[in-house]
Amino acid sequence: MAVAADALAGRVAVVTVSSRGLGLEFARLLGRHGATVVLTARTADAVARAVAGLSAEGIAAHGVAADVAEPAQVAAVRDEALGLGVLDIWVNNAGAAGVYGPTATSDPDVMRVVRTNILGTYHGSRAALPVFLAQGHGDLVNLYGRGAEGPVPLQNAYARGRRLQMAVTVVPPAS
Repeated sequence: MAVAADALAGRVAVVTVSSRGLGLEFARLLGRHGATVVLTARTADAVARAVAGLSAEGIAAHGVAADVAEPAQVAAVRDEALGLGVLDIWVNNAGAAGVYGPTATSDPDVMRVVRTNILGTYHGSRAALPVFLAQGHGDLVNLYGRGAEGPVPLQNAYARGRRLQMAVTVVPPAS
């Protein structure tokens, strides 16, 4: 089924960690369908490059440097989106893979994984959901990997690979 190029016109979408890779492609796709997109990355330079690239493609793009593990920085992303009108879509895209190797001999950076994958998703959801509930609509998209299906051998800090799957929670429009 084809989607109209302006199917998301007037909508504002946030995609976390979207200066490159899958996040940038999500932002590009949302923008090509008419949404104004808000990009994030941990550095202002990465955000600026991604925003410039999408803007050159004719996509309405804005950006905020933010670490998803920091609630105040995630709130700033939400506030940027709200400053553009209304927050309609929030994509929690941030994810970090753990170090591979035997537990006894590897030195996995467990806290990096927990802060990005667990707290980042939590902070993004906590920033978006109250807005969605108050306005009566919104789409929350949480990406996760195959760790949700079971452990991945030798990936101790985090049991997922970055295979794309989505869990979508939709707050329906108010009646």
